[in-house]
Amino acid sequence: MKDTSSCSEQYELFKNDIENRTHDLMERIERSRSSFWENFQACREYVIEQTNCLFTELETQVLNGQKEIDDKAQEFGMEIMSLFDKIGSCVSAIGSCKKTLQTLSAGGRISED
Repeated sequence: MKDTSSCSEQYELFKNDIENRTHDLMERIERSRSSFWENFQACREYVIEQTNCLFTELETQVLNGQKEIDDKAQEFGMEIMSLFDKIGSCVSAIGSCKKTLQTLSAGGRISED
C-alpha cells in the first residue's frame, strides 16, 4: 500500500484492495465450480459410456453363447434323428432277416417231410 497521510485515504486503499481481492477470489471460486461441474459431467458421461460398452459386450457374449448352444442343440438333434433312422433301418433289416429265417426254417421242415 502507498504511504498516505490521511486515514481515510488509507481506508479507501485498504477497502479497494480487499474488494479487488474478494472479486478475484469470487472469480476463482466460480471458475473452480465451473471446472468441477465440467469435470463431473465428463466423468459421468465417461462412466455411462463405459457401462454401456460393458453391457453391449456382455449382451454380445450372451447372444454368441446362446447361438452356440442353439447350434449344438440343432446338431445333436440332427444326429439323434440320423441315429433313429439307422436304428429303424436295423430294425427293418432284422425283421427281414427274421422273416427270411422263418421262411427258410419252414422250407426246411417241408422238405424234411
